[in-house]
Amino acid sequence: MEDEFNLEAKFYDKIWGKYDYDADVKFLDVLFKEHDCRSIIDVGCGTGNHAIRLSRLGYEVTGADISPTMLKIAKEQDKEAKIRFIQADMKELERVIPKSQKFDAAICLGQTFYHLITNKDVQTFLNGLHKILKRNQLFIFNARNARKISEDYLNKLLLDP
Repeated sequence: MEDEFNLEAKFYDKIWGKYDYDADVKFLDVLFKEHDCRSIIDVGCGTGNHAIRLSRLGYEVTGADISPTMLKIAKEQDKEAKIRFIQADMKELERVIPKSQKFDAAICLGQTFYHLITNKDVQTFLNGLHKILKRNQLFIFNARNARKISEDYLNKLLLDP
């Protein structure tokens, strides 16, 4: 299968490298400590900018991305990190994560969520994510296409501001 993100991966950090990942991770660290989270899955981890920083803080991180090129760059960026990188479509996480493995938290940041085009895509992703998260744990995401998400479906989610 051809990597549709091959070209993007080569320029990803040149474009997004100036983004303040440290500020994101500082915010996440506070949340994760407050909710006693240790194991994190970074969905759509790209070149690993969040995953690597979280790993350096001592979190057990799994980075998942559909692009083998993005994952290759992520592994090259920090060979000391103890991150488990897996190639996976975000709508099929429950198929590649062992049923015995559950995460304390999931993040889906940057440009990732907008790849979910339809309400069915969003529902499939959230249902699969629910299966790999421990009960009552955290999911932190940003969505630039939030208006495309069915309001009825969003109202079914438990949100804790």
